[in-house]
Amino acid sequence: ILAFQTARQAGFDNVNLDLMYGLPNQSMDQWRQTLDSLIGLTPEHISLYALTLEEGTPMHRWAAEGKIPEPDPDLAADMYQYARESLAAAGYQHYEISNWSLLGRACDHNLVYWQNGPYLGVGPGAHSRLGDYRFWTVLSPRDYLRKAKSWADAGAQPVIELIEPVLQGVPTLGGWEHISLETACSETMFLGLRLLDGLDLSDASVQTGVDLAKKFQSPIQACIQLGLLEQDGNCLRLTAPAYLIANQAFTRFLE
Repeated sequence: ILAFQTARQAGFDNVNLDLMYGLPNQSMDQWRQTLDSLIGLTPEHISLYALTLEEGTPMHRWAAEGKIPEPDPDLAADMYQYARESLAAAGYQHYEISNWSLLGRACDHNLVYWQNGPYLGVGPGAHSRLGDYRFWTVLSPRDYLRKAKSWADAGAQPVIELIEPVLQGVPTLGGWEHISLETACSETMFLGLRLLDGLDLSDASVQTGVDLAKKFQSPIQACIQLGLLEQDGNCLRLTAPAYLIANQAFTRFLE
């Protein structure tokens, strides 16, 4: 909140606030106070994420050793529901599972990710998705600067076609992955379904060049029967009760 106030004082008029909930020892009363204070600041955009303990992290180890409590999924669900209700009452539009904004303030660059569009990341550790490839730069700022300078000194040439030999010639890259048609179809489905307006199957089929309604007919129908998805014509979307368990739908498009 202090950082937000500082940004406002510096003249930034479109500031996003990211908060986490379901933290160790965090109570519902604390979450209400935090969220109510946040709403009072009227930020243009709000992102809320539930804590997930990832293997290999110190917090995951501390929970395993009993030093901190494991996340309580029921309490996290109550916190999420309180956020949905209070933010709606304050005039925020819930447009993605974890994101809310004032009218016209949805995050354009994140919409590109959810619509599985192309994007270019610049700088150490940045990720990009262009053509049929996903690639990322080296993590170390020092290595990045050194390799970028050597590339510039060698006379970097414009890229006419993004293919693997071209990526091999970019010294600042830490790695890349070829995106198969199968992967592109699956990612288009589960990324698009994160948007609460849903996924237009016709538009997504044109984007991928594959009839996605036909390709994923079985998982779509299974999710509808389970109450995870609902369909209105060409539009497929999550049901409201499925927002917190959306992965139960998403994983079916990866199998």
